[in-house]
Amino acid sequence: MSAMYCYAVITAPARRECGASAAPARRECGASAARAFSVRVEAGDLGAVTAVYFASYAHFCPAAYPQEVVATAVPIISQAQPALLEDPGFRVVEDESGRVIAAGGWTAATPGTGEVEEGRCHVRHVACHPEASRRGVGRLLLEALKRDAVSRGFREMDCYSTLNAVPFYEKMGFVVIEARTIPITPNLDFEAVWMRAIL
Repeated sequence: MSAMYCYAVITAPARRECGASAAPARRECGASAARAFSVRVEAGDLGAVTAVYFASYAHFCPAAYPQEVVATAVPIISQAQPALLEDPGFRVVEDESGRVIAAGGWTAATPGTGEVEEGRCHVRHVACHPEASRRGVGRLLLEALKRDAVSRGFREMDCYSTLNAVPFYEKMGFVVIEARTIPITPNLDFEAVWMRAIL
């Protein structure tokens, strides 16, 4: 897919532990340093996105799912969907070196059914590479998705969260609606949690 790229540079807030005054945006002070990330409007690299998904699910899912489920489900759910990457609601987060460290998006269509409900959109395939976890990357990405959805007139955002990601979505303002199972193969249903946030 050929794509025209548009970047919005987002800088994580600097903490004051580095000194009495605010640190410059790129000053290095260990884990407290402010970091700049780019949120790219169009992806264009299916392989890089799939690699992020696989690394994320393989690292985080074992804490919440049996090993046999992880072994079967992760290679399947890690595959980036070309149609989703081409959707205007999809975003890729890159670090300062241009490496993809997170990806995800939102759609008006409901996953699985394609139904569209007025005022409601849906989080799609959001994940962060484990090497970039706890750096605010996931928060920056989801905040960008929420702002974009609001700008397009949506008032609610639903998601189907993996079991291990529920605390993250709760911190981002989502509330649990109910547990759901998603058929992965004819012999495997993947446990998920249906959640919703008011935008």
